[in-house]
Amino acid sequence: MSARRSLSWSIAMHELQAERRPAVARRAYLESVQAARVEALRAASGTKAGLWTVAGGFDRRAIMAFAAHHAPAVLNGCLARGCWRTAMAHGLKTAWAAAHAARRAATH
Repeated sequence: MSARRSLSWSIAMHELQAERRPAVARRAYLESVQAARVEALRAASGTKAGLWTVAGGFDRRAIMAFAAHHAPAVLNGCLARGCWRTAMAHGLKTAWAAAHAARRAATH
């Protein structure tokens, strides 16, 4: 003889929802994972490009070359006036962030 059970899908779905982490906690976790991934990528690119010297200083020539190399990717179809300035500003911010990340990675 088989046993029969009744299942209330409404109650089951509410229980599943209650077991999940709150949206704020999930979002915070995903943001922390993404921040760690970005930091690792910046450190790797900064180390590879040689933006930070072992002596403890920043190689400004390499940082400028890094920024100039990455600026055209920012342009990508931008036709507005002053766009190159904006692209270089973004490239320099990215380069300095990579240099600082490489320094942090090297000291740990």
